[in-house]
Amino acid sequence: YPENLSVGRPKNDPRAPQVAYCTGLACEALGDAAKARELSTQAAEQPETERWPETRFYQALSLVKLGQREAADKVFDQLVEDGKKRTREQGSADFFAKFGQEQTRRSQLATAHYLIGLGLLGRENAQEARKEFAQAVELNAAHLWARYQREAIGQ
Repeated sequence: YPENLSVGRPKNDPRAPQVAYCTGLACEALGDAAKARELSTQAAEQPETERWPETRFYQALSLVKLGQREAADKVFDQLVEDGKKRTREQGSADFFAKFGQEQTRRSQLATAHYLIGLGLLGRENAQEARKEFAQAVELNAAHLWARYQREAIGQ
């Protein structure tokens, strides 16, 4: 965490595992395997991440890097299940959704398809994952991470 900031690292930073995972990839590409492993461990071990599905995705990718594929697959499978469950829920937007305090049903469905896509991507099913990300973007054109993942997979 940058020393020049006057505050410490947040206890539950939802992007910390993603940052650690990506930094670990960079270290690995530069030939620093020890630092890459340290960062993967740091990403995988962040506590209290249950409420942030994308955080769990990067933790699972870190588990794969650490040779714990079975544990990672459980996380990927749970992401798919969570997403499917959300698509089946009869959620509705409440009155305050138009003021940005709640998600609209389309946004909820976009998030559900995004979660399914993350799980499928983690299970190395890129083509099906791309379809889920495309569905998420169709439901919510402003879903930046679904758009990113879809483009990262390519054709």
